[in-house]
Amino acid sequence: MNLESGTKFGPYEILSSIGAGGMAEVYKALDTRLNRTVAIKVLHEQLWSDPQAKERFEREARTVAALNHSHICTLYDIGEQDGARYLVMEYLEGETLAERLRKDALPVNEALRIASDIADALEKAHQQGVVHGDLKPGNIMLTRFGPKLLDFSLTKPVQTSGVAAPDPMTTVSAESDRRILGTVEYLAPESLEGGDLDQSIDIWSFGCVLYEMLTGKSAFGQRTLSETIVHILKHDPDWELLPASTPLSIHALLRVCLAKDRNSRPNRMLGIARALEQPSVSGPKHNLPQRLNAFVGREQELSDMTSALAKHRLLTLTGPGGVGKTRLALEAAQKLLYDFPDGVWLVEFATVVEPQFVNQVVAAAMAVHEQPARPISETLFEYLENKSTLIILDNCEHLVESVAAIAEEILSRSRGTKIIATSRGSLSLPGERLWRVPSLSMPTHRFEDVPIQELHNYDAIRLFVHRARSVAPEFVLTPSNSSAILEICNRVDGIPLAIELAAARIKVLSPRQICERLSDRFLLLRTQSGTKEPRHQSLQAALDWSHDLLSGQEKQLFRQLGVFAGGWTLEAAEAICTSGGDLPVFEVLSFLTDKCLVQTKPFQDGMRFELTETIREYACEKLKRAGELAAVSNRHLMHFAHVAVQAELKLQGSEQQAVLEELAAEDDNFRAALTWGLQINPEVALEAANALSDYWRIRGRLVEAEGWLERAVKQEVSEQDQIMRARALCALGLIAIAQGKPSPATQFLEEALEKFRERNDEFGVARCLGNLALVALY
Repeated sequence: MNLESGTKFGPYEILSSIGAGGMAEVYKALDTRLNRTVAIKVLHEQLWSDPQAKERFEREARTVAALNHSHICTLYDIGEQDGARYLVMEYLEGETLAERLRKDALPVNEALRIASDIADALEKAHQQGVVHGDLKPGNIMLTRFGPKLLDFSLTKPVQTSGVAAPDPMTTVSAESDRRILGTVEYLAPESLEGGDLDQSIDIWSFGCVLYEMLTGKSAFGQRTLSETIVHILKHDPDWELLPASTPLSIHALLRVCLAKDRNSRPNRMLGIARALEQPSVSGPKHNLPQRLNAFVGREQELSDMTSALAKHRLLTLTGPGGVGKTRLALEAAQKLLYDFPDGVWLVEFATVVEPQFVNQVVAAAMAVHEQPARPISETLFEYLENKSTLIILDNCEHLVESVAAIAEEILSRSRGTKIIATSRGSLSLPGERLWRVPSLSMPTHRFEDVPIQELHNYDAIRLFVHRARSVAPEFVLTPSNSSAILEICNRVDGIPLAIELAAARIKVLSPRQICERLSDRFLLLRTQSGTKEPRHQSLQAALDWSHDLLSGQEKQLFRQLGVFAGGWTLEAAEAICTSGGDLPVFEVLSFLTDKCLVQTKPFQDGMRFELTETIREYACEKLKRAGELAAVSNRHLMHFAHVAVQAELKLQGSEQQAVLEELAAEDDNFRAALTWGLQINPEVALEAANALSDYWRIRGRLVEAEGWLERAVKQEVSEQDQIMRARALCALGLIAIAQGKPSPATQFLEEALEKFRERNDEFGVARCLGNLALVALY
């Protein structure tokens, strides 16, 4: 619709047309009630009946209304007249940044001032949970009161259908049927690839705008749409175009804002605004190591970590060796570089042996020097007193007391300091937030076929493929190798170190060959890299590092826990394991849990404990080397045979459902116990198999029951245990009946009947006769 001058729109009188965009026309108007000039944005007439376009229009109104900021255009009113929806906004006199840049690049100081104001406005929006989504020079108005941020209509990606033809340079179709809306040359790589969008896309667009203000050239714009997209995904801007007077800190800021990997961009606009206000001759202060390879996945973990650090001053990352605590901490630190103006400092304790050197190592990491006749700790605390810093205390587990002491003192003396610690366990300090680092994400049903397009959604698979490509650039995930790669990631429990070491073997082995060799994973998963610490060069070394820090009692219990398959209860641990000292098993078990070697999960009214399969294999090897495997396995067999016998008595009563759940949780332990027992103690194995036969039958697991019972009855047993053999034969007969096999059923039952009669077991005789009667019905 085209509104003529003098047209009345409610209490507003149209004065003139300002311009039009893809969704709306904008007019200069007079508010006749307040006698002030306003801008009216009217939705295009062809979009009045489009629900998605109207929703975007209304969302813009709600969004801008919630943002009260001096550098965001103010919303005055919203309304509808004769079917036309409109917004009434602050009228701004001046020119857009796009119009200004058509003349020339801005002087460096002016560009930094405008960028600082826009960064402040975006920080306000992000605090309100709003992502602009279309930041570009055309949406920044330069006024005599400073820049104003316009057009929040693309605050999130929307599904579009039947919308009027858009400008081809402002809409890109993703591989799916979703369209990514925004001006292409300012879109982040993840926007083009159809990924989930967050405030990092605004940070990218901000970097594009700042680059353009300084150079007068588009950071990524090319002659055609396809060339522009390729440039965004594959190339960097021409950094040599930046003026010679651009501070080095701004060079560094632009590079991180325009990082292809959004995890490498700054976490918040607040730190960016600070860096723009006080540009320095160097970049942000830090001693973080240069990345040797890309960080893959973990987007949710990074988001959760930074959110936790916003609420807590001490965040301790825990987890077993190889799970990626250090790398995750460093990646979070990279994102937070601009949030801490006084620096982000990494303190590495892996090679520190003596606790008395902890203070010196922390001070040295921050370049704090000793002063004569004064403890280094006092010099350090004085240095940090009014600073805003982030300190990463890495690998604290072998120096817990000393590290905890200095961390507590730092936090009490420097209110602007925050700490990320990595450790196998807690520092046990007030206000500490423990955050257990999980293994990389994998499909829930691990060994089922997963469509190849879905595998790319899992971090474990993504990491394997990425690291494989680093040694074999032609490597790709295909339908023929996907199942092997999934099996590899499953068998190493999604542990990043193990996945990286496995992927490195792609140079000489196929995924299937790697899979076949994982039976000796500790031999296969190693490297001779000269850039990695010894504990990161093999899976064995990573676990040795954790094991060597355990006390004698902890080591003994840890290796004995390797006998369990599929987890255990506290009662089972107390019945089977010994701690070798004064401390009870439950207390030592809690220590191992704190040190992230043992995991817990709720079960019924209590807890179950478990080891990942990789750690369990390591513990089993320790158990063998200690010469304890036979004794512990015998106790394991006796305990679970007793569990089976006690459960059998309850299966026919009111507790049946709870008992079935308890038995199901121990399936792997029963199988392990039976396997051991059939070799070492067939009498006990026979008793356990008999006790479990009703459970297997109720669960419909007839083939498994048949297999165990047949193996059990073939074993040589003493004369006094022949009655147990007869029971097993009777159970086999009943299973054969259920399988519709009358001939084997008759054979089993008649042999059992003979043995029961020889021993005058009237109940056994009656049971066999009853079952033979069932056979006669066939």
